Amino acid sequence: MNATTLTSTLLLTAPAAVVVVSVVVVVGNAP
Repeated sequence: MNATTLTSTLLLTAPAAVVVVSVVVVVGNAP
């Protein structure tokens, strides 16, 4: 894995992680 691939992976993974965490928090607070 080179730097470009690693950077691209981080850029794609970070927003996805934020969305997942946000959904978990919203669902957790829903009840």
